[in-house]
Amino acid sequence: MANLVVIGGVALDYLSRVKDLKARCTQILEYSENIGGMAFNTAITTARLGVRTWLVSSVGRDLPEMKTVENLVYALHMSNQPTTRSFLFFDDTDEKIYFYRGAYHDIDVVRASRLISKADWVHFAGVAPCFSELIKTADHEDKIVSCNPGYDLFHYDPKDRVVSDLVEKSDFLILSSSEVSHLNRPVDAMVNGAIIVTMGKSGSMVVTKKGRTQIAAYTVDVSSPFGAGDTYTGTFIASMLREDDLIKAAKMASAAGSFAVEEQTTTPKLDWKRIEKRAKKL
Repeated sequence: MANLVVIGGVALDYLSRVKDLKARCTQILEYSENIGGMAFNTAITTARLGVRTWLVSSVGRDLPEMKTVENLVYALHMSNQPTTRSFLFFDDTDEKIYFYRGAYHDIDVVRASRLISKADWVHFAGVAPCFSELIKTADHEDKIVSCNPGYDLFHYDPKDRVVSDLVEKSDFLILSSSEVSHLNRPVDAMVNGAIIVTMGKSGSMVVTKKGRTQIAAYTVDVSSPFGAGDTYTGTFIASMLREDDLIKAAKMASAAGSFAVEEQTTTPKLDWKRIEKRAKKL
């Protein structure tokens, strides 16, 4: 069984569906609180799909007890800062996210480096200053490296060293179309192994040095817009480790992402049979 290390944020997610996001004052129609964050959501997905996964993050002592998940090992640094918070609001047409950084950037670099040496694949979920050092470690040790920078990317100038390191040293870069625009670089010029561009209802696109392949989205009724990207990413990694078929992995990831948006959760329960059934229709 392959070993995966996922490095990034664990957050307390406060998810609210509201009546009118643009209104000065609006009513919350549905509300939930969950443990989330890009790294947590991605690691839960890979573990549920059978990948031995270490989750490397930094959290506060205010984090609720985390449930045991098969195949998942928590490698969490206890920070003096409170746990990261994500306040997620959406209505039928739009979404807004507010972050409180908290403990996120206090990742234990020494411990992370030791785990990287044991891994076959290292995934960076988000962007943090220490990622520059850690991705160089992964690259030096010839690990497979992927990155999904997510909303963190918009807090950085595209020319910042950590952003350049993540782009230049990732074998697989998973970006939304808005993240591609923020980077302000031609997609083809950023390709190492492959870049996967996610485009919501328009599906996703796999870009390699040989060309581009469009992957359709699996259409479902949307319950929540959050979590699909992390589910996509985790399923892509798990599928690549399972079969090493790039296009099939992207189709599996697209199918898995549909489960996240039709449920009001950032960590839908997945299995290969459910995913494969939808992927065959793409």
